[in-house]
Amino acid sequence: MSGMHGQVFRGIEGMRAWLAWFVTASHLILLFDLNSPFLDTALVHKLAYSAVIVFIMISGFVITNLLIDKSEPYRVYITRRFFRLYPVYFICLLLSVLQQIMIPLDYQTEPLDKGLNTHLFLHLTFLHGIVPDFVANGVQTSLLGPAWSLSLEWQFYLIAPFVIAGLRSEVCRYFVVLGFFLAMILYIEFAKPFYRITSFLPAMGIFFLIGIATRLLIEKIKPLSRFPLKTVAACGLITCSFPFLLPLTIWVVLCGYLALSNEATKKPGVIVRALTILLDSRLSRAAGKRSYAVYGLHWVVINLLLYIVPLTMPDLSMGEYFAITAVGSIVLTIIGAELLHQLVEKPWIRLGQRLRMLSPKPLIVSI
Repeated sequence: MSGMHGQVFRGIEGMRAWLAWFVTASHLILLFDLNSPFLDTALVHKLAYSAVIVFIMISGFVITNLLIDKSEPYRVYITRRFFRLYPVYFICLLLSVLQQIMIPLDYQTEPLDKGLNTHLFLHLTFLHGIVPDFVANGVQTSLLGPAWSLSLEWQFYLIAPFVIAGLRSEVCRYFVVLGFFLAMILYIEFAKPFYRITSFLPAMGIFFLIGIATRLLIEKIKPLSRFPLKTVAACGLITCSFPFLLPLTIWVVLCGYLALSNEATKKPGVIVRALTILLDSRLSRAAGKRSYAVYGLHWVVINLLLYIVPLTMPDLSMGEYFAITAVGSIVLTIIGAELLHQLVEKPWIRLGQRLRMLSPKPLIVSI
C-alpha cells in the first residue's frame, strides 16, 4: 500500500482535481441560475456542498499524514500552512475585491452591510468564517464565494497538531472525540441561526475528524488485495435512501482505492483500472496540484464573464450566452490557475520547505 511514512497516498491529488472542477461547474450553474425539469439548482447546490465535505475529509487525512511524517516546531508548521494557503487566497481575494469595485452593483451578490473596508479587514484575517452574521452580514462569502471553506481550513490548521496528538493518546482520544461532538451540538443549538453557511469549525469539525481517524487507522489494517466493491455498493444503496451520506460514500470509494496493496494495482481489474485513470494518472495528479488555485480563482473568472459576455455580445441567446461563458470560464481558469501555481503557489511552498530545513527541532506537540 502506498502511503506509509515518507510516501504519498495514491488517488488523493486526483480526487482533489475532480472535486475542484465539480465545484467550479456547480458554481457556473448556480451563478447562471440555470433551472429546468432536467436540472435542479437546489440539487446542484447540495452536490457542491458534498464535494466540499469530501475536501474537508481529505484535508484531515493529509494533515495527519504530514504531521506523522514530519517533525517540526508548531511555529514552523503553521507558517508553512500559512504559506500554502494565504498567498493564493490573497491574490484571488484582491481580484474579487477589484471586481466588486469596478462592476456595477447588479452583478454583486448583495450590498455589504458594514461597508467594503470592514468585510475586507475580516477577510484579510483569514478568520472571517468565525464571524457571525449579526457582526457582518454574510461576511463568510461576501467578497469571495469559496472563501468560507478556506477560512474553515485555516481554523482546522490552527488546532490540528493538538487534535491529532490527542487522538493518538489512549488517555485523551475519547475526550477529543467527545469534544468535537459536543462542539457540533452546541453550534447547532445556539450558533447555527447566526451563520448562513457552515464556516465555523464546530459545525464541520466532525468531517475533519473522519479524515484524521482514517489516516490513523489505515496503517493498522492489512493492505487490501482487491477493491471493496461490495462495501461500496452497500454504501451506494444506503445513499440512495439517505442522500446526505453521499460524501461518506465518495470517501469509502477513495479509501478503498488508496488502501489497495501494490500487488493489487499491478494486475488491476476494470474498477481499479478506471479509478487509476481517474485519480492517479499523470493528468489527474497534475490537475490535483493545481486544484487549490482552481478552487480559489474560478469564482472570480465566472463572475467576470457573466458581466463581460452579455455586455460585449448583447444579441446572444440564453444557450449561446451560457456556452460561451462556460467555455471561457474553463479556459481562463486553467490559464489563471497555472499562473498562480507557478508564480505564487510553488515559490511560497518552497519557502516553507526552506524554513523547515532551518528548524530541525521536533514538533512542539508530541505526535
